[in-house]
Amino acid sequence: MQEIIIDPLYPERSGVFLFPRDAIPFVDMATAIARIYIPAGFVVAADGRELNAETGFISSDYQQKIFGLCHQRGELACSVTGAGRIGEHYKLSHEIPKVAAALGDCDALTVEEYGEHLGNELKRSIGKRLSGVKKTFSIILLLDGFIDGQPGRAKVTIKCGPVPVPVGVEYQDLLPGMSIGFGSRIIHEALFAPILQHEPLRPYWTLCRQEVSTLDQAAVVAHKIIAAQCDPRMAMLDPKRCASIGGHIHIAEITANGFAWRIPPCMNGSIVSSRS
Repeated sequence: MQEIIIDPLYPERSGVFLFPRDAIPFVDMATAIARIYIPAGFVVAADGRELNAETGFISSDYQQKIFGLCHQRGELACSVTGAGRIGEHYKLSHEIPKVAAALGDCDALTVEEYGEHLGNELKRSIGKRLSGVKKTFSIILLLDGFIDGQPGRAKVTIKCGPVPVPVGVEYQDLLPGMSIGFGSRIIHEALFAPILQHEPLRPYWTLCRQEVSTLDQAAVVAHKIIAAQCDPRMAMLDPKRCASIGGHIHIAEITANGFAWRIPPCMNGSIVSSRS
């Protein structure tokens, strides 16, 4: 079902799961993300852990990594990988909803066009707040949703640093019924293996091997993909990667009728009730 590759440009980054046609690995933010599309819509799930890459300490287990974005022509989910927190005060979880709110009536006709607007406005926001930054860092926005009733996916790559780099926007195939994930390559591969490889993985493996044809089934599979990477028993299979995965799992559903939470984010113990 899934295709797992290692980016030949970064062979040292073992344990990084890549989108089958991507060459950009998830590196910076501690995260696991699962994205599933079927004709009825999209399901996106993520963990809630934020790990300080420099100290190795857990900053939060309630980090929101999926955001609902409302456009005049439709609604989308935006999941975030890369530099989720920049410095002490700039957090994408605060900035993305603000930027998206200002783009509600932009002239985008496709998910890719919307992604270009979103990426450029977010980069401008970062530039204003962090002018003169000397370190180069990347933020990747993964968009799943509908514009004018048409499903679409896109990846937006924002690179910030001393050398200006244009925002990159890539169309992504829908791949009905397949899971696209970021996180532990080892665990994700084992979840979809034809033969059970580790007995403690059985409850996750059994559900992930089922055919996905409804949103309910997609939500179950997406949850199990993330939960397996949060499970301490599974973490022994990929301890370095799984140390940065855990916390509150949140799941969003996006159909032609709009964005809705299946499991809302949880900020410091409080359930987030709004779209964002």
